Amino acid sequence: MLAETGYSQTAIKYYLEKPNMREMGDADQVSEFLGSCGDTMKVFLKIENDVITDASYQVLGCPGAGLPGGYFRGHGGGRSDQRQRSGLCQISE
Repeated sequence: MLAETGYSQTAIKYYLEKPNMREMGDADQVSEFLGSCGDTMKVFLKIENDVITDASYQVLGCPGAGLPGGYFRGHGGGRSDQRQRSGLCQISE
């Protein structure tokens, strides 16, 4: 059904597997985002020496709401905080 509505196979994989969808009790940074539709995402980052060493997320909303969290986790680890911010800017543009 997700494929029929336009979700890619990668997006479907993130939705089904929900990589690192969990709360992180010892996070160095926690941010919460509320979408205009009411979907909510909370992102947890563990940062050591300006490098993101772990990331996780929680989401409440439609299938599309959790996809950025899964993508971010799959592409964010091991990067400097500044490098990750640049990558996020490129993804959102």
